[in-house]
Parts: sequence; C-alpha cells; structure tokens
Amino acid sequence: MSTLESRVSTHEIIVIRTYTLSNATDVVAKCSQYELEALLNFKAGLVDPEDRLSSWKGNNCCQWHGIGCDNSTGVVNIIDLHNQYPLSYVVPPGSLNVDNPEWLTNLRYLKHLKMNNLDLSIVGPDWSRILTNLTSLTTLHLQVCRLSTLSPVFLPALLDLDLSMNSFNSKFPDWVSNLTSLSSLDLNSCGFYGRIPLSLSELPNLSLFANNVEGGIPGSIGKLCNLRFLEVSVNNMTGNLPEVLEGIETCVSKTPMPSLQRLWLTNNKLVGRLPKWLGELGNLEELELDYNRLEGPIPVSLGSLQRLTSIGLAGNKLNGTVPESFGQLSELTNFDVSFNDLTGIVSETHFAKLSNLTFVHLSSNSLILRLNDDWIPPFQIHGKLPTLFDVVPFADIDLSSNLFEGPIPLPNVEVELFSLSFNKFSGVIPYNIGKIMPNLIFLSLATCK
Repeated sequence: MSTLESRVSTHEIIVIRTYTLSNATDVVAKCSQYELEALLNFKAGLVDPEDRLSSWKGNNCCQWHGIGCDNSTGVVNIIDLHNQYPLSYVVPPGSLNVDNPEWLTNLRYLKHLKMNNLDLSIVGPDWSRILTNLTSLTTLHLQVCRLSTLSPVFLPALLDLDLSMNSFNSKFPDWVSNLTSLSSLDLNSCGFYGRIPLSLSELPNLSLFANNVEGGIPGSIGKLCNLRFLEVSVNNMTGNLPEVLEGIETCVSKTPMPSLQRLWLTNNKLVGRLPKWLGELGNLEELELDYNRLEGPIPVSLGSLQRLTSIGLAGNKLNGTVPESFGQLSELTNFDVSFNDLTGIVSETHFAKLSNLTFVHLSSNSLILRLNDDWIPPFQIHGKLPTLFDVVPFADIDLSSNLFEGPIPLPNVEVELFSLSFNKFSGVIPYNIGKIMPNLIFLSLATCK
C-alpha cells in the first residue's frame, strides 16, 4: 500500500540548528565584518517571539546558532534555518518573512542555504537573481517559502535543490536541466505541468510528487544507470510502461537501471501490463504502482527481487493469481494487491519466508485463503480486514496474536472455529454473527475492545 502523506504545513515553523564546526573555545578565525552585517540585517527583518536568535550578537557570527564557517578562513559557508524539530516552535503563517534578500550578496562563499518555511513572497522574482551570485552554493532548500515565480538560476556547483511545496503553477522549467552538477532534485507539490525533460532522468534522485506532469515513460529509461529514486506519484502520467528497455548495454552490469532502489508511480493513469523487466531491477527496494489502470498478470519474476521491502499494486485491474514466488521475499514488510481482479488460492507458500511482513492487504479480489490447521505464520501482521472475507466452508480460522485493527470481520461462509484473540479489533460484535455461523463451536475475542 502506498500512503499519500500530507505535504502541506498549516503553520510556518522555524528552528535554528546549531553548527559546531569547531569548539567555541578553539575558534580562532572570525567572520568578516561584511558577513556580520549581512546576517544582522537578515535578523532585523525576522520576527522572533521566542528569541531563538538570542546568540546572534557579538562580532563572531561563526559562533551563532544555525551558522557554519570555514575553520581556517572564517568565511560563512552554511546557513541552516530548516525545521529540525517540528512543532517545537510554531508561529502564525506570515509572521516570518524576508522582504529584502540583498544581504545574501555579501555571503559569496556560502555553500549550504536552508531557509524552509520562511515567507519569501514579498521578494518576488528577485530571489533567483540574487541566488545566481552564490556560485559556491552546493545545497539550496527553499521548501514552503510561498514562492510563485521561478526564473532561471545558474549555480554551477549545486548538488541538492529542494523547491517543494511552493506554488509556481507553470510549465516544467527546462533550465533545471542546465544544472549539470545536480544529483538530487525535489519539486514536490509545485504545480508544474508538461513533460519532464529527459535529461533530468540522469539525476540519481528525482522527486516530482503531486504536480501535473504529463506524458509517458520512454523505453530509454533503461540506460539510466545512476538513478536511485524516482517519484512521480499523483500526476497525469499516461500510456504503457515500456515493454522493452533501450540502452541497457550502456550500464556496466548490462541490466536495466542497476542502481534503482525506489520506483514510485502511484495515482497516475498508466495502462497496460506489468513488463517483465521489473523483475530484473536487482537493487529495487520499493515498488509502488498503486491506483493506475494496469492490467494482466503479476510477473512471477517480481519474486526474485530479494531486496524488496514494499510492493504496492492496489487499485488496478490486475488479474490471474498471486505468484507463489512472493513467499521468497524475506525482506518484505508491506504487501498490497487490494482492489484488483485477482483469483486463485493464497496458501502458506505465499508467506514462507516473509518473517518481516507487517502489513498485507488482499481485500476486494476473489482470492481464497487456504492454510493448514497447524500452520504457524513467520510474521505478525496489522491492518484492517474486510467486513466479509472469503474462506472455504467449515474452515477453522485462527487469526490470533497479530496486530489487526478495526471492526470485527466475519467470514462469508459458515465456519466452526473462529479466533481473533490478541489483536486490536474494536467496536460491537456484529449482530449477524449467529446467522452467518449458526454451527459455530469456538469463538475467541480475547483482548479485543
């Protein structure tokens, strides 16, 4: 199951992180006078009701909270105002703002700049012009800064760019492709639309959650040897997953996307069958394709991906059976194939080595659960069972000693033994329990609420 986490904060939160590049007693170098004045100008433009910038005084800004300096020269190279401890310091939206970012121009050796949750809306397009002067910058985080304009920025040393949760509402910026040193790009929830420039796919980490990205996935992704994390969930991606990948021979391993660890494409409009090459992604840990329009069988080859910890295929039109090979995925913790058209029997073989399994969701299919009376599962599972679930008639059902929650479920046919004890079920005992199971011999609801 893929959980779509809320990525929008209703408050602006700022926590000043302490950097101790050297002990205070050992500091010899001091920041320059122009850097000192620049930071004091920045402080003067902030509202700080809890006096979190109380250390910002004196003539050595290298000892201030949230500021980092080069040990030998004393030049300021780190400003980190990101929220390290959520909810520890909350102020009303709009009370933290910067109306003039010119102070940054005096910090030309800055390498790390993190200003998440500062209101930069008053600045307008000038913010990108000023940043262009920071040619040493390697990390730039401006998450939730109320930015609405995005002008080209050329930062030749930039490795990590996070502009997520702003409201640009514009075509996908082609100029980002010119940031040739970039290795991580986070543009979640920015309102971008259009197609992704193919050159961006060369990045090791690309996150575009909750935009309006369009188009399909080309077969040329097979040559992306360095891609580790691809997230394009909650967009308007269409078409089939490519049946055949191109350019695999360019990777040393001669396998498709040998570095890929997480593939998240949930909540799009992808159609067609799951391609066989998914089972060749040897380093894949998370496969999330929930809530698309995919159809056909689940490839047996997915059961050979020994690093998999999560499989999310819910909300599609997949048919056929659940491959028994899934029982060999010893690292698997999350398994969700609910709301499909799957049929057949799910047996002990499907769970043989799943000792780490904590969540399994098989509901809204036509599956039959068939387990031996003396079977001891290698895991404890939690989650909710459907109100009515399928079993064979007169089976003995023992789901005790797990972490199931929600209302008490019932089998859809008559059984004689039914144990739900030592779980977290709650609510009332269903009124129709006697009608569904008139010949029930044993019922245990111990520790349920």
